[in-house]
Amino acid sequence: MAAHFIPIGEPAHDAERQGLRFLVEGLPTDYTVYGNSWLVERSGVIFELDAVVVAPHAVFIVEIKSYRGRIEGTDHDWYIPYPIPSPLKLNRLTAQALKTQLKRESYQAGQLWVEGLVFLSASTDVGVRGPASKERIHTKKTILAALQDPALVERLSGRRSLPATGTAEKDVLRLLTGVQGGPKPVRRVREYEIVETLDHRDTFTELLGRNSLSSAERVLRIYSVPPLATDAQRDRIAERARWEAQVLGRLGRSEGILSADPPFSDEAGIVLPMEYFQGITLTTWMERYGPDARGKEKADLRSRTDLWMRIAQTLDDVHRQGVVHRLLRSEVILVEDKQEPQQIRVTGFDLAKQLTVDTAISQRRRLPFSAMRPHHCSPERTASVART
Repeated sequence: MAAHFIPIGEPAHDAERQGLRFLVEGLPTDYTVYGNSWLVERSGVIFELDAVVVAPHAVFIVEIKSYRGRIEGTDHDWYIPYPIPSPLKLNRLTAQALKTQLKRESYQAGQLWVEGLVFLSASTDVGVRGPASKERIHTKKTILAALQDPALVERLSGRRSLPATGTAEKDVLRLLTGVQGGPKPVRRVREYEIVETLDHRDTFTELLGRNSLSSAERVLRIYSVPPLATDAQRDRIAERARWEAQVLGRLGRSEGILSADPPFSDEAGIVLPMEYFQGITLTTWMERYGPDARGKEKADLRSRTDLWMRIAQTLDDVHRQGVVHRLLRSEVILVEDKQEPQQIRVTGFDLAKQLTVDTAISQRRRLPFSAMRPHHCSPERTASVART
């Protein structure tokens, strides 16, 4: 016997469909698998969920990836073999979104533990390292056992006991099936076919789009419009997008900053196309090319010094244009995956400000102060905590 399967949407491709079938046929009858559901936040942001597995002891958000061959990487970047951002971050954000919406459904639903896992359905050769990756990345050899192991969730959650999901089964069903009459995930934006979702924030989603005529790839930042937004709210969102596009467009003329095209309106929202730079984070670059535990290094001192100078020159150029970053850290600096990189991109201007305008470029979800390193915090964030 197989798990109970409730299809919500359509799989993006046949490999995803096969991954779903593997889960459904391999899990016992007291499990429920929701296929290709989605969540709509109050802001209008849409989260896609490849598979939601409701086990007796927890709810799992399973991101299905069909990469083939050897997969290596860290918590931040993967190699398949070319570099891509680790899907763990987006998987974690999606799990948090589901947890938040379950809390709105009922008290019992809000008590359920929601855990994110990544299922590599077409590879068993995995060498991803990092504390966030440990026990959260699985292949066909391990995924079914992981989903049926309460001890795994206890280790990841730090809990000694987990509430049974049966008490909120109807709440989960109502939440995941109730979205079908509303906004749906974006599959195409004008001339761009959507390849995958890259990131989610409170006010926008970033998708990787491929131009159907030129095959050029761009990051499409889509500013979400709440389903019940008034005309005034829509105007504010459009004004915000135009302002951000103006700032990012000006910064994009600087070497080392992602370039941006003029925004346009689409059924999905207000769209800002941006450069797609296939680099790795500075954190991963240092792990890959910097000194190892034995003191050996691939990139010599000259290469590392040249890299630091490129970063410093880029930030100096940004400051000369009247913009301060305010949350600079190694995870937002992208570097060519080379021993002697010639190209970098400084990203993450979400809390940046123009010195002449007291407005941040975009407001992403505020991180708790405990999650930030003090030397990475914006000045007023540090000051506000110091006063409390």
